[in-house]
Amino acid sequence: MAKYKPMTMDEHTRTAEDLAILRRYLFKLFQKCTRHYPKSHEVIKELYKLEKAFKGLQSELDNEYCHTTRGRAEKYDCDYPYYGLDRIYTTMLSRGNIQVKESK
Repeated sequence: MAKYKPMTMDEHTRTAEDLAILRRYLFKLFQKCTRHYPKSHEVIKELYKLEKAFKGLQSELDNEYCHTTRGRAEKYDCDYPYYGLDRIYTTMLSRGNIQVKESK
């Protein structure tokens, strides 16, 4: 198991990009499943648990970025890379950093 070693700003940027891709796929999965299963179905309940875990991870990574990388004195002035995931995904797509194969 790794010892605690704070991520650099560049590592946080790359992690936010990975999270943006994950969020996009989670959204697509949610759309597909909700077309076929009612809200009370176990598949949908598991998706809600996954969404909650995703938001928890997003929040913890953001806390690490603001509190560790930027320092405690600046924590309220940081740019919150983990909360602009749609913008990050769109930027990556426009730059050709990712290629999307849309499924039906």
